[in-house]
Amino acid sequence: GFLHGGLMLSYATLRKRFLKLLRLSCPRRNDTLVVVTLNNSQSYLLLKLVLDVERFFGAKVVNLHIGSRRMPEMEELSRFCSSRIQVARQPSTVTELKLIVYEAYRSMPEALYVLPLAAEEIYCYVLGEVVLGNVAGLVLERNARVAYPLATTSLTEIEKLAPVSGQEAVLLNPLCRRLIGELKERVEPHALSWLYIRAFVQQCTTRV
Repeated sequence: GFLHGGLMLSYATLRKRFLKLLRLSCPRRNDTLVVVTLNNSQSYLLLKLVLDVERFFGAKVVNLHIGSRRMPEMEELSRFCSSRIQVARQPSTVTELKLIVYEAYRSMPEALYVLPLAAEEIYCYVLGEVVLGNVAGLVLERNARVAYPLATTSLTEIEKLAPVSGQEAVLLNPLCRRLIGELKERVEPHALSWLYIRAFVQQCTTRV
């Protein structure tokens, strides 16, 4: 079982936070939610949460898995999706991940793309890629409907709630991990990732 007695409250709190961020990107009635996964805890939790809340939107859930194969937990969970797509590539940066998703967007332009990035990953993406001039990945936000519902959740919180075996995908490079350690006292990853969403992710002006 995924939920244990002591984790129920944490999961419920996370689910509420997750729904709030997902709704910012305006899921529509009978929408297609393309859940992007890698072989890591945050992707597993993302897919788990989307499948948990899909009934609120009457949505079709598509799992776009990026990597050589799905780890066992992801394989099992992805069977509950309407359809599954696999791209056998290994992105090493968030920009690379977003460009792979953008390729998928071109064949499914109406879908809402749900990405598995936690607070620290968005923080690193902004400071280690966007600020340094690597803005190629922003083509995704410019064109597609995108959601980052784990953007205000830390990797530590995620790993406690969704421990998985065979975790392979790591987008945080060593330099970035050091940067997080150095700046944590001055810049909160959650705050910067929230700022990123407000600045770059298309949001609805009216409630659906």
